[in-house]
Amino acid sequence: MHIKSKVSILGCGHGGMALAADLKIKGAQVAIWSDPKHIQKFNKILDKNGEVVLHDGNKTTTARLDLVSHDFSEVMRFGDVIYNCTPMNAHTPLFKKLTGCMSLIKSRKLFINLSGVFSGLDQLLNVGHREIFNRFRVFDTSTFPYACRAGESNDVTILGRKSELTIAPLFPADSQYINPLPDSVKPARFNIMENSIKLGLTGTNAVFHPATVLFNARLIDNGSSFLFYREGISKRTSLLHEALDSERLRLAETMGYSLNPCVEDDNKYYGTNFINSYDFSVNSTVHKKITAPTTLNHRFVNEDIAYGLVPLLALGRLHKMSLPNIESVINIFSTIMGVNYYQSGRNLSGITREFIRHLTWHATILDRITA
Repeated sequence: MHIKSKVSILGCGHGGMALAADLKIKGAQVAIWSDPKHIQKFNKILDKNGEVVLHDGNKTTTARLDLVSHDFSEVMRFGDVIYNCTPMNAHTPLFKKLTGCMSLIKSRKLFINLSGVFSGLDQLLNVGHREIFNRFRVFDTSTFPYACRAGESNDVTILGRKSELTIAPLFPADSQYINPLPDSVKPARFNIMENSIKLGLTGTNAVFHPATVLFNARLIDNGSSFLFYREGISKRTSLLHEALDSERLRLAETMGYSLNPCVEDDNKYYGTNFINSYDFSVNSTVHKKITAPTTLNHRFVNEDIAYGLVPLLALGRLHKMSLPNIESVINIFSTIMGVNYYQSGRNLSGITREFIRHLTWHATILDRITA
């Protein structure tokens, strides 16, 4: 597989805009796609002749993208590397959409789910056309490469960059395609993890965001303004973060993986030296200005519970483990939001321990089709 510096970005929110501008400035050719139902930022870029203004530290740069289109197949044909920057609930439906344009795509491509904890596994479980996994080499990352926020027009600000981005292949042998990638198509240095199951267990958003929202539910529900990280937790309420993280680590250990506490991963990403989640929250310069959501109907709930905590609980049940704090947070939010998150979220329906062993031990094309 010969990868050129051509990138297609799916999704035109904060992250998609920042990634598109960043990679264009680095020298890649960049196409961006947006679902026609979510066109606010897309239209801002289109109105400015495909330009995105990137504020990064003390530097402001304008990047003109090579293709801005609602035509899904056109954007998919454009890039050798596809970054999926859509919300978590769109990852698998979007991947299914690829089956409709496979006949138009002649070359193999890399498909990277950003902040896609267990996304590749979910796609494998739910996309019946297994041949697609021969055409697209699927990867997940544990987080997004930047803390970023879009402005009112075609501008976006990178508040902080992670020093590295952990990435893992759905099929272990596909890790061979990562190191040869040109720097122009990578938003950060890639740290390759052996498989996407282990990577899914490293996701930190689900440990932090829902718990913080829970302790500030009244303020958020009333639309009150406060700093989510700096003002949203106390030393005592941060104990729930520690409890959720402890259960995540215990699950990982049961499954044969040794992982770091969330705060250690955050220190690695941002070059800091915080001692716990409370210290990180109140003292992180990257996150100091980030305000809380003004509604409970937000990705900190809808994504981080349904697609972050729910698969952890599913794997816990598969391994006959009790994860009381994780289960309690899911149940409480299911009650107050009127949504059964375990039923509607990424519950990894159909997963077995044998399936996991097969996925993490084998990697041939035949395995992709017959797994």
